[in-house]
Amino acid sequence: MHFIHAPTAAWAEVPRLQVPIPNVQFSEPQPCGTDNQGRTVYCNKWLSEYISGAYKYMVGALGIMATIMMMIGGAIWLTAGGDAGKVTTAKSYITGGITGMVIGLSTYLILFQINPDLVKLPAIRIVKVEKRDLLAPSSDRLQNCNWSPGGCNVDQGFVSSPGKCSQETNSDNNTAAEVITGSSECCCSVKPQSGCSWANDCSSGQERASYDRCGTYWGGPNQCCCGTSQTCNDGKCNQIDSAIASVSNSSGYDAALVKSILVGGEGCSAANGSGSQESCGYSQVTRDTRAAYCGGISCTEMRNNPAADIQCGINVLKAYQKLEQCWNVNSPHKPAQCSDSQCMLASCYNAGPYYYVKHGRNICGTDNYCMRVQDYYNSCQK
Repeated sequence: MHFIHAPTAAWAEVPRLQVPIPNVQFSEPQPCGTDNQGRTVYCNKWLSEYISGAYKYMVGALGIMATIMMMIGGAIWLTAGGDAGKVTTAKSYITGGITGMVIGLSTYLILFQINPDLVKLPAIRIVKVEKRDLLAPSSDRLQNCNWSPGGCNVDQGFVSSPGKCSQETNSDNNTAAEVITGSSECCCSVKPQSGCSWANDCSSGQERASYDRCGTYWGGPNQCCCGTSQTCNDGKCNQIDSAIASVSNSSGYDAALVKSILVGGEGCSAANGSGSQESCGYSQVTRDTRAAYCGGISCTEMRNNPAADIQCGINVLKAYQKLEQCWNVNSPHKPAQCSDSQCMLASCYNAGPYYYVKHGRNICGTDNYCMRVQDYYNSCQK
């Protein structure tokens, strides 16, 4: 069975057969319950739909072949002229065609009699795997930077950072300029964030975290585990620490960055802003942005539900994180004050990505917003 995939608007890609079978159509997985962790389970019928379609196609093909066999037998019989050998041959063709058709049409009944479960073709139950968007690491986490002729192994967690090798030479004593013009790339390994490490399973006091927080993967244990204190329990705005930890955890997002935005950037203020856009909640998301990324949640709901307030802020961060100008430290739009992707994302969060692009390196946000977030975030990692 060979598939190629056709992208769809749904979270799953409906397969398209490389060798099409007439009338075989695949449906999108549908919710059909929850697992023991409360996650939504989806029922996938692709395999049963493929087998059912293939069976119907083969039965149809078998019927055509049986008919041809019987026609050949009939033709031989008509032209036998009394020849007993030809008549016997004609009968064998006709008998074979009829027998094959009967067996093909009765296959379903035979399988049902053997075991009814053989023809039920149940759907496969699967849990949706949530996509986790990863941030580029801050520059102070980069280490052991060297020129690599084959490029950086991004799957293992190495990152490209030309500036880190600009004053160095490679193993052949080529200068940076000579290497840059070739096929080499400056590759750095990434240090894990404080309290994070690779493990076989997370121990008590730890939680599963996105892979970027554990840095470069060197083989062996492959689960990224971080201490639950990563929310940055510094005593500031501690009334929302538990909500930040809970929502960030379930969203697979960096809790320290969320708190840096809400406290370092927004000042731990849940007051309503002025003007037609009315920013509100600890996340201080404006009306239009709430409509675009938070389902149009109202300021009243934000005040009454800190978790929904924080989730709204994370939704906006995730959306902006998909825009290269909001995280790529090599982007021409990077504010002059920023040295890492967290600072750039903070600029987009405060100024908005489009205003940010228009003004480029002059935009850090209100009252040096990006630097306040960057400084707070760096202090959380110590």
